[in-house]
Amino acid sequence: MSCVINDWCEAEIIAFSEIAAKPQCINGKTIYNQKKEKTPMTDHKYYLTQRLNRLEGERVEILAVKFNIVEDEPPQNAKEFIERIQAGKFTMPKKDEDDCFEYGHGPYGIVWRDPTITPDKDGYTKALKALSLEKDNTRDAIEMLPDADALAEFRKFQAYITTL
Repeated sequence: MSCVINDWCEAEIIAFSEIAAKPQCINGKTIYNQKKEKTPMTDHKYYLTQRLNRLEGERVEILAVKFNIVEDEPPQNAKEFIERIQAGKFTMPKKDEDDCFEYGHGPYGIVWRDPTITPDKDGYTKALKALSLEKDNTRDAIEMLPDADALAEFRKFQAYITTL
């Protein structure tokens, strides 16, 4: 059997082969029967890891709001558009900022944000780094510790992220 290596990650190919249980090509070699037995231990760790990832994603969204990174919703109609412009509830990008059109801002680069509320980019970046470090440490604990200890570490992570 010949095969072509594509852009998939090797782990994704292995995961796919576990599901398909058909011959798969990995690094130019044909591999048969890659189906692995799942144990209760690995299922629990997988579950905790998925919850950990979901909690991190939710916290990133919360932090974006907390540090005023999230923009206001754009106007929904022409009347609201005019009212927001007249009230000054928008900002325009500075000349030295990145190309605003690349990030999906409104017409002419309008950012729908009250100019009296400034985003705290440094605080947001610092909080994201702390979150990432704690998540990595918790993930390591989940992978390496017995289930009960892994759950305890997960609970610590749940408590920790509420402090950010």
